[in-house]
Amino acid sequence: MRGLSIAEAVGRREAVRAAFALLTALACAVLLAGMALSGQASAEVGVPAGTVQQAAADALFLQYAPAPPVAGIVCLVDSGVDPNPDTTPILAGSHALSPNTNTEDELAALNPPLPGGHPDGHGTYMAMIAAAPANGWGMVGLAPTSVRIFNMKALAAGQTTFSFSEYGSAIRDCQALTATMPVSVVNLSLGSATQPTGEELEELEDYVRSAHKAGLGVIAAAGNEGGPVQAPADLPEVLGVGASDANPANLGAFCPFSNRGAGLALLAPGCGSQSEPGAGNGIEIAFSDDGAPAWAEGTSEAATIVSAAEASMRAYAPTLTYARVQGCITSTLTGGGNLDVAAAFDACGLGTIVSEGMAAYRAANSPSPVAQPGSTGPPAATLFPAKPAHQPEPKITRITFKHHVLTITIAGIPTGLRLQLVVQGRGKLGSLVTVAQTITEHRTSTLRVKRWDRIVARFLSGNTELPAVSVTRAAHGKHADLRGRSVQ
Repeated sequence: MRGLSIAEAVGRREAVRAAFALLTALACAVLLAGMALSGQASAEVGVPAGTVQQAAADALFLQYAPAPPVAGIVCLVDSGVDPNPDTTPILAGSHALSPNTNTEDELAALNPPLPGGHPDGHGTYMAMIAAAPANGWGMVGLAPTSVRIFNMKALAAGQTTFSFSEYGSAIRDCQALTATMPVSVVNLSLGSATQPTGEELEELEDYVRSAHKAGLGVIAAAGNEGGPVQAPADLPEVLGVGASDANPANLGAFCPFSNRGAGLALLAPGCGSQSEPGAGNGIEIAFSDDGAPAWAEGTSEAATIVSAAEASMRAYAPTLTYARVQGCITSTLTGGGNLDVAAAFDACGLGTIVSEGMAAYRAANSPSPVAQPGSTGPPAATLFPAKPAHQPEPKITRITFKHHVLTITIAGIPTGLRLQLVVQGRGKLGSLVTVAQTITEHRTSTLRVKRWDRIVARFLSGNTELPAVSVTRAAHGKHADLRGRSVQ
């Protein structure tokens, strides 16, 4: 799914309207199959050592930080939130903008399922990424002890997008909540399929200013086209967030798909280029239906992470204004403009929270003591799972695409294994859907497709799926990036 942007100034509005046409739909998550495609996860993603996005954003302390007296609330303007063990405990309430519409995740019901039959529910995943609790199921969010979610469903029944004017309605309704609950941030990762008029842009700016006067920060995803920042993220008073690589070796580097340029305030984890055994291509999440581990990427995830960080800071220090907190965030960015949550906490006088959280994190992740001579019983189990034994992965050596014929060649197929190829393309909403697949024992396969954006290849041993690699089309041009990335 895709991140959104916003018009920056009056002089840019005409260009923004032209670029905006049909480019924005749901912002962000491209979900990739995790370590298990069905069945409940055997371990909670991110426990005890934290997720890759927590580490990349220097936010490992937040998982273990003491809870504030009252949690901060992110008003999540999205597709709705489905109940599961990770979302039910964190919902502060739900509301649908359109009458006669339930507040569950509309996209989970309408979109084609993800690999393994998992629902593709955007809002549900965003809620989990922000604040899923450490409860033995699914995943742990960025700020599980200090942030809650208000589910502001923006989609009408049976719809996958909404008119641009409804951004203002969503911000207005989020602002109204401040009278009864500690809502501090509006998160906009949902896109419109209609072009904004000059009047609509001015009206949205008025809603944003009104929200600011009520103490709300407004954060939006920048978009996933690899081009200029889109509306509403490029409005001067909206904090526009792009996606960066969560891999420590590439920390702060733009994700290839992330929009960039004027209107972008910062980057936050939104993809991953990890390649060691067991790693994936994205940030760590869990499927919303059974809690199985999964990977995701997009600017929606990045914006949600920043929203959770801002809401957490204001929960610990309610007297901080949105402007002060966002100033602490943007003044402490690491190389490349990447979010550094611990540094932002320190800059806003919340260093004690960082220290206490990190002390608890280290205690939870300290190695088990070695048994001394004469001691009874075995040593305590290690907190870290052992790396899995290396398993064969396909190596794609050549890809050609001509006249709707996609030809894929791999280096070889080990004896006794078969090759599974899944070809995916981006739909109108920006999410990846399967357009063709095959299982073969031949090195070269030919599939007829109208277009392709990603190829997932894995070996099969009987009915067992071995680790897979993916190849995506280059951001520009017709040639594929043949380096490939491991996925589970």
